[in-house]
Amino acid sequence: NLLLSLLNTVERALADRNGIDVEKSLEMLFKEALNYVENPVRVTVDPRDVEIAREMLNRKGLVNVEIKTSDGILGGVIVESADGKRIDNSYKTRLENAKKIVARMLAEVLRSTGS
Repeated sequence: NLLLSLLNTVERALADRNGIDVEKSLEMLFKEALNYVENPVRVTVDPRDVEIAREMLNRKGLVNVEIKTSDGILGGVIVESADGKRIDNSYKTRLENAKKIVARMLAEVLRSTGS
């Protein structure tokens, strides 16, 4: 399946960090998450991104935020608040969401063509 092959290639590229400006990406995903979580207490990042996350939090004056790591997120960030709100802006979750959207679009195309 061509689509599955393409999505697997994207996942490998994310895992290997091919062509990704990690710092810029992490900053953008964190900024987006802050639209929903004003006072984060915890962020989860890929172990390779701990220093970038620490610098990013310091620049934003968020010095009391716990930094956790997870090998399974491929990159990006998960932001959590004290009241339990959790915004998952990890590469893994964003890729899974993209897969669902593409699958729905493909199903719609197949329905409309009668295939």
